[in-house]
Amino acid sequence: MRGAAYLSGVEDGLVVDVGGSRTDVGVLVSGSPRESARPARIAGVRVAFEMPDVLTLPFGFGSLVDLGEDPPRIRDEIGDPLALGGSAPTLIDAAQASPNEASANGLRHALRLAREALADSVDRARAEPHFPPLVAVGGADVLVPGDLAGVSEVIRPPDRDA
Repeated sequence: MRGAAYLSGVEDGLVVDVGGSRTDVGVLVSGSPRESARPARIAGVRVAFEMPDVLTLPFGFGSLVDLGEDPPRIRDEIGDPLALGGSAPTLIDAAQASPNEASANGLRHALRLAREALADSVDRARAEPHFPPLVAVGGADVLVPGDLAGVSEVIRPPDRDA
């Protein structure tokens, strides 16, 4: 999250980091991650470390989209994206689906589910009623819509996927 603050220049706001298998949502306060009020635990053992307050969503750009379900669902498994020459539909395929693809409706449904979960997490992460900026980073920030509810703007800094 500190890297997102550095790359974007945002001192106070939200950060969404979309990885291959997980998406993290956190809050920046004066350029640093907001600390968790909950006691920190590592491997189930309570430790005296300050930990960032991060919400983790169980999906990322590589998460499989199960088109065999009705409605389609996002699975907690990683696949090889069709967009990268792989053999399984994933969320990155959903973000890049063109309307003429046979599976486009199912992929759009999965993308809508992911974006709804992200919007809900942003609402839970915000501690104040104002709408802060959101910094989208990670290899698949394309999953973060530019018009995400609950934020004043979505910032995509250069080198955000480094």
